[in-house]
Amino acid sequence: LTDNTEFENFKWSSCSENAFGAFIHVALQEGLGQGVKQCGYMVAVSFIIQATFGYELLLALPLPLGSENSGFCSSPASLEYVGCGVFVLIMLNNVPQMVRAALIVLHAQQFQTSDKTHLLVVSNSTRAVIFVVSCVSELLTWTLIIVTGILFILTASDTIGIIRSTVSITFVINLDEILYNACISNTIKNSLSGTDYQINHAKLWRGMHASSIFEFQKYFALYIYLQALTVLVGVFAMSFRYSNLFGCLEQGDNSFFTVPSP
Repeated sequence: LTDNTEFENFKWSSCSENAFGAFIHVALQEGLGQGVKQCGYMVAVSFIIQATFGYELLLALPLPLGSENSGFCSSPASLEYVGCGVFVLIMLNNVPQMVRAALIVLHAQQFQTSDKTHLLVVSNSTRAVIFVVSCVSELLTWTLIIVTGILFILTASDTIGIIRSTVSITFVINLDEILYNACISNTIKNSLSGTDYQINHAKLWRGMHASSIFEFQKYFALYIYLQALTVLVGVFAMSFRYSNLFGCLEQGDNSFFTVPSP
């Protein structure tokens, strides 16, 4: 019974409860003009703030990693590894909802409200505009923030800086959710949460049946995702640190853990 319920939820999903999800929902239901009128400003503000934050932070980083102003070679390698791992894990939580949003915008042909199924009639040109305004813009800011965030953690000057960087920069990626809760009317919120769109996962996994995709993603989440992420982040962070690519081996202190002073 649990598997059947999970499988049904896998095939149907509402739009994300954030600025981009609200724009998608209103534009698909009421037209592109209403989407821009009711949610466009919120999407624009979210994009501008996130892009500005990421861009300015990127310019302020003490690059390259091995420079004198950077703490990359002097901070404990273990803390850099853990900090990057936690930050990447938090950021990757946004990926499933971005994929669902793209599938809804480009391929959803039906939606459900109160257990009734309706056809979703939207032109391809309208879908393309919605996709660019919502999905592409969100992907651009997400990419900028995750790249900047990793570099921000690696170049932090001390242990406190690494810990602070790991948790502080993630608030920017949640700005669209804050704007959604503050600015969207209850009517749109209720409509969004009460509407499920058909998710055609086969568009990403050509040749596979929906049930096979569902089983694979369950197996991947349980046995592969966290393990692979741990290894990949470790290889990424440690190869930079100990390959002497940025001259860390020549700077003396390359301890994996902080060694207390006697």
